[in-house]
Amino acid sequence: MALSDDQLANALKSGLAATAVPPIMVVANAYQARIFGTDAQDPAKLIELGTGDLDIQTASVLQTYIRKKEVLWESVSVSIQQATPNPAAAITLTRPQLSQWKAQCGKVTTVSGRTGDASPKTMQEVAARAAWHCQFRGCGKDLRTHAATGSKGNYSYFAHIVASSPNGPRGDARRSSILADDPDNFLLLCDECHRLIDRVNPDAYDESVLQEMRRENIHEVARLLGTLQHQDAEMLVVMSNISGQPSFFEERKAEAALWKAGLRRAAKGPEWFAKQAPFGHNPHESAYWDTLFTELNNSTHRLQAILAGVGQQRKALAVFPVLKCPGMLRTLFPGWWKRPKKGAMTW
Repeated sequence: MALSDDQLANALKSGLAATAVPPIMVVANAYQARIFGTDAQDPAKLIELGTGDLDIQTASVLQTYIRKKEVLWESVSVSIQQATPNPAAAITLTRPQLSQWKAQCGKVTTVSGRTGDASPKTMQEVAARAAWHCQFRGCGKDLRTHAATGSKGNYSYFAHIVASSPNGPRGDARRSSILADDPDNFLLLCDECHRLIDRVNPDAYDESVLQEMRRENIHEVARLLGTLQHQDAEMLVVMSNISGQPSFFEERKAEAALWKAGLRRAAKGPEWFAKQAPFGHNPHESAYWDTLFTELNNSTHRLQAILAGVGQQRKALAVFPVLKCPGMLRTLFPGWWKRPKKGAMTW
């Protein structure tokens, strides 16, 4: 089981208090450590105390034994899970040597720096895809807000999938430098998840696992953000004046009504039907009625063609009837007046 720094420190202390004694044997690659104690009953036998992230807390526990020259150190280049201790190849660890290893570990895992090798352009693209939330599966922490204090800032880590250093977790002699600033080679992570994939348990999170995690997250973020966008609706306005009484239509109020219905106005402006100028009509003249019914007849055919989706795919429609004579709706919308078809239009 891979352990975090505090867990590894506790395992080291509890192990030395129970079945193990110094000297302590540390086997380490470039970013992870495996710690053994000497069996109290058999000095020739080593007991594994823990594997994981050797950082501040674990190093603090080791310091006491380093001063007594009771810590052996063996460097390996293989996965830490595959490494077996070889006391004959070990050196007696000093404090400067441990500090040097920790510094180098920080470089290959970029724990000491949140941006890694990401350029500003790459950081912007990665953060936008993640919507500034941790991309580790199931985490999703808001990386603009500090978890403990609630203060606002940038608490994200731009973590490489293929390490920028060939010696880092998932590093590759040829591809590490090529992918160092590739947006598709990054996960935006919180500190805890970053340490998990790079220093606590990197063997469990290989390139294929992290790439799948990245693809899932980008798809889900895009889907969720897409739900914020209301469906476009074509705005149809039926407006006419009767008996010299002008009708008025306020687009702002109509847009507010659309928003409440989960729709938004399409880029195209309102389509007008039976529209007349608000003034200058004399209903007592025959010419007025000839003009009115000609316009209504033309509007009826044009509107019914839109409702039927003639010549085009049916779009969401938002119909705003602004009429002084409700009976005209029966003429313009035969069969629709009493019970509008579900999902076809908004009144």
